[in-house]
Amino acid sequence: MTTNSLVDMYQNGKLTADHLMVQCLHMIDPANPELVLSTLPHEILMRMIEFARQYRPNGMVTNYGILPATDQVDAAKKWLGDNCTVNTDTRDSNGTDWDKYQMKTRVLEILATASTDPNHEIGRFFMTPYQIAIEFARRFQDDFKRMGRPIGGAGAGNKALTKYIANQLSRRIKAEDITDIEMLMATGDAGYPNSLNVGRSCKSKISYTLFRLR
Repeated sequence: MTTNSLVDMYQNGKLTADHLMVQCLHMIDPANPELVLSTLPHEILMRMIEFARQYRPNGMVTNYGILPATDQVDAAKKWLGDNCTVNTDTRDSNGTDWDKYQMKTRVLEILATASTDPNHEIGRFFMTPYQIAIEFARRFQDDFKRMGRPIGGAGAGNKALTKYIANQLSRRIKAEDITDIEMLMATGDAGYPNSLNVGRSCKSKISYTLFRLR
């Protein structure tokens, strides 16, 4: 059973919010929790935050059956801490910024500038949320300032434009609200240059999302 089918059951009254939350925790790949969590309704994520806070692998009695594994809950807790707040900014939850600043049209315009390799039939190259956000700030400077979001990087927190773009695109693509953008999830050990810290490089376990036009 998929996450979307479980959400449909919940929305049709066939599954309680708590049971949906626990079932989704069981489906999490600890290396990439976003695949499950980014599709869930806001109220389920809020319940999950509280569940993760109270989670005791050997000291909880519930009516949900077998508890999720510790690494699944820990991965969810970290992702929720990075991407959600209990007092979520209403601009994020109701999509006002997305519509007000014509984000879909502008992201499509930016993705259309991605290079292609004439020696291979692979289509356009993928772009990272950082590349999209930087180009958005360059092309639409006045609206970027009005949004009041930092581009990203250390200390930017949940308001970062990079996170906003990645989360909105991921959620809308999975819900099939956006069908003309392709998403790629990648994870692994990688050494890569950090464009926000010139001269330094990183080597770590990473999980990231890439986007391109279909």
